[in-house]
Amino acid sequence: MSQETALNSRLGSLWIQPDGPNTEPKFLGCHELGDFEEGIGDVKIIRKFSKTGKGWETIGQTKSPPDKINTTIETIALSTVDWLEKLGSGWTLFALQREAGRPDNPTNYVRAVIFNNASVQAIGYSGVVSREEEKESTIKASISAWPPLLRTGKPVARRQTTTETSGINSGFFFGQYSSSESAETSDRGVVSTSGSTSTKANLLSTVDNGITWTSQVGAYANNQKIMSIAGFPVTGEDARILAAVDASISAGSGQGSVSYSDDLGVSWNTNSVGGATDGLGALKSNALFALDASRVFLATRAGKIYKSEDGGISYVLKTSGLTAYDLNAVYFDNEKDGMAVGCSGAILITSDGGDTWDDVTTPTTPGDLIAVTKAGDFWWVSSNTGKLFYSSNDGDTWSERTSFTGSGTGEVADVKFGNELIGYIAYNKTGTGKVFRTINGGYTWEEISVPTNTGFNQLFICDYNTIYAVGNAQGGTGMIVKITRD
Repeated sequence: MSQETALNSRLGSLWIQPDGPNTEPKFLGCHELGDFEEGIGDVKIIRKFSKTGKGWETIGQTKSPPDKINTTIETIALSTVDWLEKLGSGWTLFALQREAGRPDNPTNYVRAVIFNNASVQAIGYSGVVSREEEKESTIKASISAWPPLLRTGKPVARRQTTTETSGINSGFFFGQYSSSESAETSDRGVVSTSGSTSTKANLLSTVDNGITWTSQVGAYANNQKIMSIAGFPVTGEDARILAAVDASISAGSGQGSVSYSDDLGVSWNTNSVGGATDGLGALKSNALFALDASRVFLATRAGKIYKSEDGGISYVLKTSGLTAYDLNAVYFDNEKDGMAVGCSGAILITSDGGDTWDDVTTPTTPGDLIAVTKAGDFWWVSSNTGKLFYSSNDGDTWSERTSFTGSGTGEVADVKFGNELIGYIAYNKTGTGKVFRTINGGYTWEEISVPTNTGFNQLFICDYNTIYAVGNAQGGTGMIVKITRD
């Protein structure tokens, strides 16, 4: 916004998703939302009786979790059945406020409050019958929703300053994790770069929310690419960083490896993956995934997935013969359920923590699948043919989502979700990268204005209102874009 605008109730609109995230939203045209508040949890004082006999003394406190959020929706009663009379539980409510324009456009908002897993607790009727005067008949529903409220607005993208001349391939943040909407929940992060014929690949680190980035030269040869990095917090503000080199550099002729650093990239330990001439490593930015401080996964060439159970020190092959296609990305939703995707639509899935894998149905004309994630009940995969697919049944069937500009052309380089409703995609076409966001679980996508660039490689999320997009060099330096809500 060029200047601040005072918002009021006439600039608001209500939307619902009767069937929950990633389903069609419905506009509630003549409905009013009652007041609401979100509790942060009650504080209970811990006391004991004083040994001196002078009464009670306070020795501490405990905090209870927040309660459900309560509000009301009221509307004029019409001859037809209203949505309030049809809704049950498990739906989503959106309270949107705008500066101008039509209220029945779901992307026309500057502030949004989202009630997830809402339910109707009671329905009241007023003005149904009166002998004395003509009254307006109304319907009023009492609504409750699970905490927390999701509060968001229009994202703003700003390029971060770096002197790095190479493209940025991958990254992750760690540090002050929080479930709030704060734009500054993770202050420490790292990104990886490609080398040149005369320079080594770098790792750039930040400890101030991306304001400054410091180069940490890794133990890599010239012309290599640190294609994918992952990591996990260790103790306090420390983290282990894992880095996988582009497999194509030594494909079929060199030793595959994943390195790790416990000092933000100052020093490295390198661990072999596969045989001495297998050339295994990361082909794409999401090839490496750290589930926790023990379990790390690498999706690599020839349909192979390696698992580490010691924090990335040693790796064991967990797939054999399921597919011969190269794998580009792997993601775990929890300690049991994971998915890996690759070239020619290859998709592998596990339900036992990555010890065994099965192949599943391929989406229609998928191209090469290059990213995978899960949000709520839906798996999402993206392709180098500009397509975005989703499945609610663990890959038995797939549907294509086309509600973003350019779908079906270019490439969807990455897809990430901060929760089951708010997610982002990076889309590249003809040397330009775009970022789109959804606030309704992926049913509709809106474009975020980003700085001039030549394409993005990966997105990584700090919280649902704060993400980074990294990509190819633009104007002589690598591209790091921070997207947050002002």
